[in-house]
Amino acid sequence: MGIAHRVPLYELDRTRADKIGFAVVDRGMWPADDLRHAFPLPTPSALEDAIDRRRVRALMIDTLERASKEGHTLLPSDWVIRRVRDAALSPPCPLDEDTLSMVGEALRPFVTTCALADGSPAYQLDRYSASQRVIRKPILDRAGGARAKVSHPWRELIDGAFGS
Repeated sequence: MGIAHRVPLYELDRTRADKIGFAVVDRGMWPADDLRHAFPLPTPSALEDAIDRRRVRALMIDTLERASKEGHTLLPSDWVIRRVRDAALSPPCPLDEDTLSMVGEALRPFVTTCALADGSPAYQLDRYSASQRVIRKPILDRAGGARAKVSHPWRELIDGAFGS
């Protein structure tokens, strides 16, 4: 894989046991000033700025991966922004709502956008989005189905089963 694909390398490698971490790739893309000037990255690989869409996408994936280890399957956009801004990066990534709207399409296929109950945006890793689609339909079908009309003397049956 060529140098132009270093950030996607993180994205494609992130679920492997011996993965290349985001921080390693990010430091390679943003080396110290003296190294950056002595060995500049070629045009297709060089990041435009600290909020380059490729960097933002990889950083959001990393943020969502970390959140998944805490039990979150999605994060509200304000949580994503706060976590990205708090990340120990050099240079920092000044993510905000405007940047998120500009990179929205570039997040696919690794990150999907969804809406919370109040309509505010949230972000989710692709694998959780796919799982949601598989699980959602049977649950909604069951919840919307007709209730079985049975009349059993439940108290007598349970007491009889347990000998009370």
